[in-house]
Amino acid sequence: MHFSTKLQICETRHTQLSRCGHPEAYNFRMSDLLSPLAFLDAAPVSALRAWYAGVGSREAIERYYSQALEGGHSARGVIGGIRRQLVGFALSRHRADLAQLFQCAAGERTRHRKAATRALDILPSLPVPQPRVSDAIDAWLPPRVVLVLHRHGIRTLADLTVRIPRRRRWWLTIPGLGMRSARHIEAFFAARPELTERARTDRGGDTGTRNAMGRYPRAAQRRRLTRGLPRAEADVCARGR
Repeated sequence: MHFSTKLQICETRHTQLSRCGHPEAYNFRMSDLLSPLAFLDAAPVSALRAWYAGVGSREAIERYYSQALEGGHSARGVIGGIRRQLVGFALSRHRADLAQLFQCAAGERTRHRKAATRALDILPSLPVPQPRVSDAIDAWLPPRVVLVLHRHGIRTLADLTVRIPRRRRWWLTIPGLGMRSARHIEAFFAARPELTERARTDRGGDTGTRNAMGRYPRAAQRRRLTRGLPRAEADVCARGR
């Protein structure tokens, strides 16, 4: 399979990579990175190893990955595409530290040869990370969505499951979120129903927990209102509601 078909990417000037650690900073779609990605074939990896060893782009590609030049692709562009795929793979495994090894300037690549070679050996064996309800939303959602959710006190996946009710247009209770971001969140949880089940299990014993719309269950409301009152007064108050 041709390298450009494995991961949808958007080239930037001179195929240079951003220094930020989030997928959006590398021009990847979150939907691409939330799905398991396959590691690169041996040919592009061998070409990149040679490039980090100081071999020129043209020579490295012609020696190990000549088919990538078909269709008029430049050797420099092919090297850039390989690096982007490795960044995407590393980020899909939540290893931004390894992703950064493939962002160095071309003229400095030989200085990073040892670390990059080691990363190429480690990456294929990394498992696909599985989200847990205790995970911070930063690890799974785009930064623009995270900023909005943080403003509303939502910092973990467990917090988020509480705020998604079983009704349409639930995102209107979270100003600034928007329908597109809400759909992304819904798709994320729909693909991982175990997260919602685990969150419900963890909250099962907390009768005072707010429901999805931020209201307390009726029984919990009565307990809160009558707490500390003599039994007779508490009964009167409860019947009055």
